[in-house]
Amino acid sequence: MAKLTDAFRKANPPSDPDLTGVWAEIRTVQTMQFLEGHDGPDRVRFDSTGLRVEDGADRPFEWTLTFTKISAGHYLLKERMGGQPHDPENVTLGSAAGFTFTPDLGSDEAHPYSCRVVKSGRIVCLEAEGDGTEFAQISTTVPPPPAPFCPLACVTECAGQCDGIKALTILADAKVCYHLLYPLTHQPTSGAGTDTWLVLSGDSMPPVGTWEYAAVFDDSIVRVAGWRRTEHTPPNANDAARKPYPNGLQLAVTLAGKNVRGDLGYGGAGVSGMMEEEESGHGWGVEGERRPCPSPRDVHP
Repeated sequence: MAKLTDAFRKANPPSDPDLTGVWAEIRTVQTMQFLEGHDGPDRVRFDSTGLRVEDGADRPFEWTLTFTKISAGHYLLKERMGGQPHDPENVTLGSAAGFTFTPDLGSDEAHPYSCRVVKSGRIVCLEAEGDGTEFAQISTTVPPPPAPFCPLACVTECAGQCDGIKALTILADAKVCYHLLYPLTHQPTSGAGTDTWLVLSGDSMPPVGTWEYAAVFDDSIVRVAGWRRTEHTPPNANDAARKPYPNGLQLAVTLAGKNVRGDLGYGGAGVSGMMEEEESGHGWGVEGERRPCPSPRDVHP
């Protein structure tokens, strides 16, 4: 830890450092005091090509930071731990080539890190309780976001010509609507319910595998989505309390570049199942009941 701290203090950054790109953790140092509360040798891991979750060049990096420049000295930061993305606060690069951020370590307490560009292509970050890490720049470009789900051309954030295919027009013609208290487009951030409608266009029993349009109204969020009936056994099919849901469907929707898939059971009484963000793998349960379709003026798009 002393060497890492010394590198931080004696940093010799380039005159005009640019964080843009991807940085991979190559060294991690944890003091025995930090780990076990007593003196002892530091625990060090190092790999000049980047530490990985498991051995093998095809395995995900253990920790990466991706910086997208917003303006001079200001960056949008995305971190990945074991391939799982998180979005810490944006960072500002100071005059001494330093910045601070709070990684998502999965703990109840915040652990802010102080970081500096110590030389070209190297960042050292220190945590006050005895944890330190070094990152190496592995790319000077930002990877493009994943392509949106586009099973049909007019799904929101796809590039099709969509005259006449709008969420409100789907609702106006729909006969199958479900009201839910959980969001379909994003992971819930609190215990409070939402006013969410899933509106299926066409027949409720189209041929298996045929994509149809759907409309999603998540409070103020409005999306055109895609849905299709599936052959597989729907979620909760063997749950006696959910026997009214004999059919399975898949739902595909994109919100601000994030793809979300649903694997749901549905029927004449209601709908239930799981939604999952493609990139992060985070999932959440949803459940609702079938109701008469609302008036377009009642969904507040």
